[in-house]
This record gives sequence, structure tokens and C-alpha cells, in this order.
Amino acid sequence: MVAALALGACNRAGRPASVGASPGSGAAPLQVVAAENVWGSIALQLAGTRARVASIITNPNSDPHDYEPNARDARTLADAQLVIVNGLGYDGWASRLLRASPAAGRTVLDVSRAVGASSGSNPHLWYSPAVVHAVVDRIAAAYERLDPAARAYFEGRRRDFQTGALARYDELIRTIRADSAGAPVGYSESIFEPLGESLGLRLMTPPGFA
Repeated sequence: MVAALALGACNRAGRPASVGASPGSGAAPLQVVAAENVWGSIALQLAGTRARVASIITNPNSDPHDYEPNARDARTLADAQLVIVNGLGYDGWASRLLRASPAAGRTVLDVSRAVGASSGSNPHLWYSPAVVHAVVDRIAAAYERLDPAARAYFEGRRRDFQTGALARYDELIRTIRADSAGAPVGYSESIFEPLGESLGLRLMTPPGFA
């Protein structure tokens, strides 16, 4: 799930894009874990063959707000070199597991902190195109720091993603904005707010009612 529109639904895993071969460094692939596959999908498409990406929450019936992790989840997070969490209380269970198993050299990307989201903000950050773009850059940069020998490879993966799936996503947003900017819209779920704003829609529902 890489955001709405072209990047996929929020409980759908992505597939790696087709790009050039991985550098023959012989190094073991990075171990990457995302708390939710909305971010895991992006991580997977940027990883290619140089990282193994697992997402803990992949079931559309699972609610990250009250998800109860198991021992396997704890072990998966403990062994990861890069962990991606959403933050803002959306997946507090993941942060608790990480605190319970500290590891030197582990990188944790808290999306909410990375994009400067304030406490109490809408936690459904993947509905913001600006956040999606920022997270793509952050994940690619983390890969390059963790596996500097594959820097050029990861840069290529990022370019291909930006000119492929992400470009289609951006194109759809521009098209909808051109056709419907300023249109009054009511919505029942707060998750729509960041995307609606990016589309230039006039959001009519008071925040307290969504």
C-alpha cells in the first residue's frame, strides 16, 4: 500500500520494479521490516535484490491502532537492520517492541518524525503525496547508508520508482486537481483530508465530524 491512487491500497503489498542487476558485492541483503505494508510496499520497490523487506501488518482486517504483536513479530523486528514505523500512536506496539530489544546499528525510520508531523496530527500519513515523496527519499537514503557499496544501485532504484509508479501517481493527482480543484466535498473519514487538500478540493466537513 503505497498511498492512494496509483501507489496501491493501504493493505496491499507492492512488487519490486524491473531494473538492472544488483551489484555483485556478495554482501548479504539488508533486513528491512515495516510495521505496515503501506510503507513496506515502498521499501520493497526501492530494495531490489539488495534488501529483504517484510511487513508485519498485511491483513486488511487488522487495525494497527490495536494490533497485538506476537513473538514472531518481536523476533522479526529484533533482527532488522532498518525498521519503518508510522508513528503518531498508529503503531505504538512496534516502538515498544523495539525498546524491548535494543540493537546497535539498527536504523529506525519513524515517518511522523521524519516529516515533522506534530502530535495529534492525522496519523494516516500515506494519504499525503508530499509525505510519500519524502519517505521515498528517506528509505533510499537509509539503504545507501546501510549498504554504501550499493549506493549507485539504490539511486537507480529510486529513479526508476520516481519515474514509474510514483510518476503515475503524481499524474493522476494533477489530472484530478485540474478537473476538480475547488469542488466542495464532504467526507466521513479523516483519512481523506491530506489527499483532499493535495487535490485542491474544498473540504466542507468540520474536522470534529470526520
